[in-house]
Amino acid sequence: MQKAKRYIWTTPRELFLAEGPDLYMNRVEESFNLEEHTHEFIEFNYVMEGRGYQHIGDAVMEVAGGDLFYLPLGTSHVFRPVGADTSKNRLIVYNCLFGPELLESLASRGEEYRELLSVLGSLKEPCQPGWRQWKDRTGEIRRLFSAMLEDYVRRKPFGRLMLQARFVELLVQLHWQEEQERTERGPAEGGQDELVDKAVSWVREHSADRLTAAQAAVVAGLSERHFRRRFAARTGMSFLNYIHKLRIEQCCARLAASRDRVADIAAEAGFQDVKFFNRLFKKKTGMTPRQYRMFAAEAHGRTKP
Repeated sequence: MQKAKRYIWTTPRELFLAEGPDLYMNRVEESFNLEEHTHEFIEFNYVMEGRGYQHIGDAVMEVAGGDLFYLPLGTSHVFRPVGADTSKNRLIVYNCLFGPELLESLASRGEEYRELLSVLGSLKEPCQPGWRQWKDRTGEIRRLFSAMLEDYVRRKPFGRLMLQARFVELLVQLHWQEEQERTERGPAEGGQDELVDKAVSWVREHSADRLTAAQAAVVAGLSERHFRRRFAARTGMSFLNYIHKLRIEQCCARLAASRDRVADIAAEAGFQDVKFFNRLFKKKTGMTPRQYRMFAAEAHGRTKP
């Protein structure tokens, strides 16, 4: 069955940004009203309060306070709270919007700035699909986003310079955090990350199959016990939870884009027990599969199934 084509609208730059290396800050209480969209600018999203889900392309992930996302140009996304009643299910997100000119301006200041910007990926390809995610481990990122929003709203003298200074500090904090994580992994284990990444890619390609950690460990060339530990450190979850995450993401994409039977979607994703799938889906998304399909249809302006 041919999948329905999703309509993804583009947010024009002029709604928020003029030309040049400026920054725009806002605070949004997420709901089901906003449709999936992309932007003519780059953005950081910081989850300040609550929990919910972020749809990025075909991926769906749980989010909570302290989650930070970097979305390059051309990345489609939308946030959703855990339920339709936003009075009980608040999801507050702070957004930092800017154009590629800001990154180019910082890069022109010298090698040290270019090294700092490498935490975001390639500056030569601002439309790369390489969105990134971090967890605020110390609360420093929360502090920075609160201060940046205040700077933007109050418009104090030299506020633009202060915003840029805090933006640079944000990049420094991300560099420090990644360096700390590399240190915690240790030199001996750090060299095994590529092997684990190879296994993660293999798992993603075969997520609908009956996979075991033992099979993935063979792909990585590690003992099963060591693989499980390295896999959890690399992905932030157990092997089984990661498989469930991939399968639920696949089901969300199918539910949103087709009218296929829920049981068929679950089976093709690798779930043999429909009752278990329904329980897990609601636990992960806060909705039943049918509720998710209806919300997705409303968000994309389609007729309810």
